[in-house]
Formats: sequence, C-alpha cells, structure tokens
Amino acid sequence: FPSVWKAFFNSLLLAVSQTAIILTVSSLAGYYISRFAFRGRSAFLQGMLVLHAFPAMTLIIPIFLLMYWVGLLDTLTSVVLVVVALELTFAMFVMKGFFD
Repeated sequence: FPSVWKAFFNSLLLAVSQTAIILTVSSLAGYYISRFAFRGRSAFLQGMLVLHAFPAMTLIIPIFLLMYWVGLLDTLTSVVLVVVALELTFAMFVMKGFFD
C-alpha cells in the first residue's frame, strides 16, 4: 500500500497544478472572448458549448489511446492534462460571464 503522505502530496500536487493551469488559461481566454470582437466569435462560443455538453464518458477510449501513444500512461501529468482539458470549457464560460 502507498504511504498516506505520498498519496496526500500527490493529491496536493494535482489540485494545485490543475487549479493554476485552469485559472490562468481560462482567465486569459475569458477576458479575450468577453472584450474583443473577432470574426467567428459566435461560432467559437457555440463550439465551446457543444464541447462542454459532450459527455466525458464517450472520450475514455480516445483519451486512453492518446495517452498510450504519447507515453503518458500511469503518470500524474496525464491526469493533470485530462482534467484540465475536460474542465477548461466550463471555466472559460464562467470567466467570460465574469468579465461581461
């Protein structure tokens, strides 16, 4: 069994790194989407809405294959990347609403 402290620090590392990445990327993207008018803005927002509504369970096999091909199976980096990718659209919508 793994040590309790090792599991605690792994969880802490995951939480801090995911929060930092999502907060940084979503605040920059939300500000840009909210404040600047660019061509394709409505299509981009609709695409983000579709991505957010897409069920994560349908992505399990493609995510597994991608992590296998890249060589990131059974690493903390892959967990961070997957969670960031799945949660980023929601965070961008929240930050866009905040800046509006």
